[in-house]
Amino acid sequence: MVFNHGLDETSASDLAHYTGIADLASASPSSNGALADTVLLSYSTPFVVGNTYTLSVSNVVDDLGLGMVGTYEFTFTYITHIAFASRFISVSENGGTVSIELQVENPSPGATVDLVLKGGVFSTASSGDITPAPVTTPRPERQPFHFYRYSRRGRYGGRTGRILCSCIGKCHRSRFGGQPFFTVYIRDNDRKAPEASREIELEFVSRYTVPNPSEEAGLAEIVAYDPASQHLFAISTGLKAFDIIDFSNPAMPVQIQQVDVSTYGGGITSIAVKNGLVAVCVPGINNEQENGAVVFFDADGVFQNTVSVGALPDMIVFSPDGNLVLTANEGQPNDAYTIDPEGSVSVIDISGGIAGLSQANVTTVDFSAFNSQVAALKAAGVRFLFEASSAAQDFEPEYVTISPDGLKAWVTLQENNAIAELDLVNLSFTGIWPLGTKDYNAFGNGLDLSDQSGQVHIANYPVKASICPTPWPTIRPVARPIWFLPMKATKKNTLL
Repeated sequence: MVFNHGLDETSASDLAHYTGIADLASASPSSNGALADTVLLSYSTPFVVGNTYTLSVSNVVDDLGLGMVGTYEFTFTYITHIAFASRFISVSENGGTVSIELQVENPSPGATVDLVLKGGVFSTASSGDITPAPVTTPRPERQPFHFYRYSRRGRYGGRTGRILCSCIGKCHRSRFGGQPFFTVYIRDNDRKAPEASREIELEFVSRYTVPNPSEEAGLAEIVAYDPASQHLFAISTGLKAFDIIDFSNPAMPVQIQQVDVSTYGGGITSIAVKNGLVAVCVPGINNEQENGAVVFFDADGVFQNTVSVGALPDMIVFSPDGNLVLTANEGQPNDAYTIDPEGSVSVIDISGGIAGLSQANVTTVDFSAFNSQVAALKAAGVRFLFEASSAAQDFEPEYVTISPDGLKAWVTLQENNAIAELDLVNLSFTGIWPLGTKDYNAFGNGLDLSDQSGQVHIANYPVKASICPTPWPTIRPVARPIWFLPMKATKKNTLL
């Protein structure tokens, strides 16, 4: 019992002050200093599961000599509460016994609980993995007990780990609290992770920290390097600026200046440099649904020119010959989806020089040609996120890579789980390729889905995930380029 004041020890120990429940053996007060005092009541006869009891407390005196104003009554029904002590356990597949610990509150000899094996959707263990033991187990106190045995019967042919779920079944004269499921991870030990050869190793050289007196977020997000000037260019979205860094001595990078771009747009999203020309993406000044711009500087941060591009330019790249600049314009909707600009790619022709650059040198290529092909694209596997949007609105270019000959570009449509091909000669999209899904239930496609187990547990799951690619390079100058497609989830991406 917890009181709201310090207690007189003699009064608090008097059994006559605690009535209503028979066989009270002792009342043990504890002085907790500035905290409320407590009294532990011990009874010589165990409580009976299911019975209702009423305890009356009266006449207890506090340490100031003041007695209780009235009688306090507390009514309760004695119930044994049972819960799993943890949520999971990870064990080797070599065979052995799994011990699952239960927490028992208000123990009683008559309380039992049935634990059952659960072949749920994520259970991948088979009858060859386990041998169940009796599952109805009375326990009068908290202690571990053996719920079932699992044994490895031969080799599994390089399978990934298995997952076994158990759950609480029938409770007799008890109640189960908390999560009613327990997961056993059976770790695969047939396939070993490769050991590092250390043929290539990274060595820390130095660090550059963006000056940030206002403690803004989003610093040094994208970095570009100009070998001619030996300058690094790092954008910081929170500062709406980019840093120019002297990188002539990599062991001691030094800031040359920080260039504020807030007068050109609502922030900064990407940067690229080629032949001493720096190109920066900025979104619309008022909101991201407005058209953005590309702002050009020289390697020393001196403004050169600017042109408008599509809504929310989020990535920028120069063509290999330096004659074109491309931006991936995401065209993201507002949160209410009342404004949904079209996604696009802007192609800026700078072959005539940056000084004479005008809006006439900008072509923004959209996806309106695919508005009538939505049904066919869906059937092929392209994802569409919002039924009320057209294809041109739903497609949100994320990243652009250009072929070494400069004739084609490929654009990731991340949320749509697809790639679009752009003809840079005719400036039109020639196709959209769905990327399908990765089956994590297939051999060799295991993964670790939990960050709570404290173990690396690679296992198969009945899950298929969209690729949803983000940045990707082209690595071979041939008719069949090789790409790396990193997978990423955003707020619009879901598992299929």
